[in-house]
Amino acid sequence: MNPWEITTVSKQFSIKKAITLLYPTGDERLTTNSIEKIRWKSENIVTQVTIEISYDNGASWRFIQSTPVDSSSGEYSWIVPEMTSEQCKLRIRDIQNSNISGVSERVFSISN
Repeated sequence: MNPWEITTVSKQFSIKKAITLLYPTGDERLTTNSIEKIRWKSENIVTQVTIEISYDNGASWRFIQSTPVDSSSGEYSWIVPEMTSEQCKLRIRDIQNSNISGVSERVFSISN
C-alpha cells in the first residue's frame, strides 16, 4: 500500500440540537401579565441556560431571567411582560457556550 494514497470514506451523519425550544415555538398569541411555561429539551452537555426574548424577530435580545436556570428542569414559569409586539421570539442559550441555543422557529405575539 502506498503511504501517500488518500482514501475517502463517506458516512452519513446528522447533527443533533443540544437545546430544542418546545414552547413557545411561534404563532402563539400571549397576553400581557399572564403566566406561561417556557419549555425546552436539552442534552446532558448543557447544565445551565439563560432565557432571552426578542421583540423584533431576533434583531436584538433581552434577558427574561437575570440568573442562569438549571437546564434539566426543562421549564420556566414566566410572567409575560407588558411590552406588546407581533414579532417576538424566545431563545434558550447554554451559559458555557453561547453558540448552543434553541430559538422559536417563528414569531409569536404579545398583546393586552
